[in-house]
Amino acid sequence: MAPDGAMRAAYHRPLRTRPGSWGTTRQLLQGGRALHRAGRSGRFRSVRWPSTGGESPYGVAMDVLGIDVDHSEQTTYCYVRLALLALLLALTVSIAAETVRSGWQTSISGYYYTAAGPVFVGVLTSAGVCLIALRGGTDAEDVCLNLSGISAPMVAFVPTPEHGHSPHAHAIINNAMTFWLVLAVGYVVVLVLGLRSRARGRSWPSRWGVVGLVSVAAAWIVGVVWVLVDRSSFVAHAHALAALFTFAPFFGVVVLNTDWGARVLAGQPASRTAYDAAYWAIAAGMLLAVAVFAALRSWDYALLGVEIAELALFAAFWVLQSLDLVRLDRRRDRLDRTGLRPASPPSGCR
Repeated sequence: MAPDGAMRAAYHRPLRTRPGSWGTTRQLLQGGRALHRAGRSGRFRSVRWPSTGGESPYGVAMDVLGIDVDHSEQTTYCYVRLALLALLLALTVSIAAETVRSGWQTSISGYYYTAAGPVFVGVLTSAGVCLIALRGGTDAEDVCLNLSGISAPMVAFVPTPEHGHSPHAHAIINNAMTFWLVLAVGYVVVLVLGLRSRARGRSWPSRWGVVGLVSVAAAWIVGVVWVLVDRSSFVAHAHALAALFTFAPFFGVVVLNTDWGARVLAGQPASRTAYDAAYWAIAAGMLLAVAVFAALRSWDYALLGVEIAELALFAAFWVLQSLDLVRLDRRRDRLDRTGLRPASPPSGCR
């Protein structure tokens, strides 16, 4: 049988045994041998598997095992998006409870020194992981999510200087250096995987991918050098810089999801969003909040006000974007069923 025919036979052969049994494993191995023979003949790349939308033996293996790859990926993506909203809710509840008990702080970061401190640290570190793990709709959006994601944990690890509180310098340096070590390992892994992909003839990195790689490397170098040169200055001022690079990319994410942002900034076709006007309103609200903070900076609670406004606006955007992704995925499903477009992997939540 020709290689393509062998592969298709392995793919279309009905699963006659219970998933996870030896019979299933044997069937999987038989399909794998067909894949290997086709790969050696150089014809593997010409086969496109309809159920996975890709050209990977992994997709064939999952089909034989009876695992719906597309559905599991889509569900995971949806849960990570919902996890971010759950984290914001947890922070809101904890801060509200502490405010009722002991009064207002001058910023959200000020709650680090209260009973809400552990929740504050946990939410920021978890949110950072979620933002890094989530893949943006465009490379430009992904860069913004990653920059915010690597900055958020530093906001928690380096507490804001508060009158009457003395940050533990050794703990701050320990946490920061640990985070940077893990970040460096992740960076190297991304480079290795990207270069392997490039060696296979794929285009990597994209223009925005280069921006992301350079930005993360620059942030890492600045942080490490800052600690090595002047630890006291890092302990006193790193929190403010990390907070700036946590909030500022949020504005970029919102703008990049407008039709104009997708076309002009991200270099993609129009976003086809149903909430273009709402995204612009949210972006305008973010700028207005900063302007109000600048005008009222002498007020003790101005910073707290602008932080709450920015987080509330980004949460509203996150909900709208999730609804947008649901709408687009359902539209793709309808087109797939009618045969008007080729099958494609999911991009959001259903």
